Amino acid sequence: MPRQKADINRLQVGSYVQLPLRWMDHPFLFNAFLIRTESQLETLRRLGLKQVWYDPEKSEAPLLSPLPGEAEEGGEEEATEEENPTPDGPLDISATAMPLDDALMAEKRARMAINREKRKRLQNCETRYRRTMASVKGLMQNLLARPREAVEEADHLVSDVVGTLLAEKEYVVHLMAEQGLDEQVYYHALNVSMLSMMVARECRLSEEEMRYVGMGALFHDIGKARLPGGIIHKRGELTPSERALYERHVHWGEEMADQMGNLAPEVVEVIARHHELLDGSGFPGGLDGPRIGRVTRIVTIANTYDNLCNPNDPARALSPYEALSFMFKKMPGMLDEELLAHFVRCLGVYPPGSIVQLSNDVIGLVMSFNAANLLAPVIKVYDPEVPKEEAYFVDLMEEPGVSIERSIRPADLPREIYVYLNPRRHVNYYFDTAAGSTPEG
Repeated sequence: MPRQKADINRLQVGSYVQLPLRWMDHPFLFNAFLIRTESQLETLRRLGLKQVWYDPEKSEAPLLSPLPGEAEEGGEEEATEEENPTPDGPLDISATAMPLDDALMAEKRARMAINREKRKRLQNCETRYRRTMASVKGLMQNLLARPREAVEEADHLVSDVVGTLLAEKEYVVHLMAEQGLDEQVYYHALNVSMLSMMVARECRLSEEEMRYVGMGALFHDIGKARLPGGIIHKRGELTPSERALYERHVHWGEEMADQMGNLAPEVVEVIARHHELLDGSGFPGGLDGPRIGRVTRIVTIANTYDNLCNPNDPARALSPYEALSFMFKKMPGMLDEELLAHFVRCLGVYPPGSIVQLSNDVIGLVMSFNAANLLAPVIKVYDPEVPKEEAYFVDLMEEPGVSIERSIRPADLPREIYVYLNPRRHVNYYFDTAAGSTPEG
């Protein structure tokens, strides 16, 4: 049933409404919402509107019967698609507004201040991410000329991250802004390493095992240094001969690891076996489950996820939500299911980078995730009334009446929403502690 125009005096708790006002002109978090309390209803009446939009399908209570003598006014006339719910639209908003509770507007101003703080915190996290990325790039470039020094630098970086993860009770995973896409090899190494260490923490591995996971993930693709650039960056399918050459990178990586001489056996195994799958369908050895260690299994999951989200050809990229679904539904028996469940607990059902539609029809980009609630990430919300540089963030943990309805592919977004939300072409993550301090890297 289409939405309807409804007189304010016909609303009750359980009515789902959309306000014909700008976001800044009312104290509610959203323009569309379910009225849950008498206090909300009273605040709505004080806005001075005669009518609002009423959605019968999303409401939990019907409209009240019209008062005597008011049956002909407003009421249940259906709105057409051309009718735009704005102050100059077809709704009657001519009533005089009453003074709003200062506490309510103060609460909204407080929300705006929190929003600015969230944006600042994200920017600070991105600064630390870029610093860590510079360290990864430097040590990778030194790997051939000064391998022992590079390994020591990597161990220092990984140990710092592990120490922070173990010291903090909670952490938040953030979606990072894109930098130089021509250096994706370094972003891939860092992404896989960060994701792997978070899973290792979730699995309660020892500090030493977590370091093995981080080091193995950071160095898992070092053998690709011997591959021609045309194969590494090819967007189309590899030919059989190219595929055979590509698969050699794990052997070359193992050789390089042996030459370094100061890598733990668990780290070398990750480099040699990160493409092996539990059902024996992987390469290079077609090994089955018992011959693949837990450290390697963790890195394999993170590597698979990152490759699905960030392939060479952007047209083939899956959204984070789609990547998780693919790993569960299309790779049965290939990945460790218990570890895969831990992976989801680290990123959420809708990982950062997912485009989602909320239960109130609002569309947004998942920016951050706290493992305290798998279904309640922080969303950057699309609102054409708010400049995109000031787009507000909604923490679904603080909004129990709002939930995620579905995931949306970025390509299916209207252009104005795509430009506003600016979904990342490459999905990169970094973490921030719940207390606000992060690894310096």
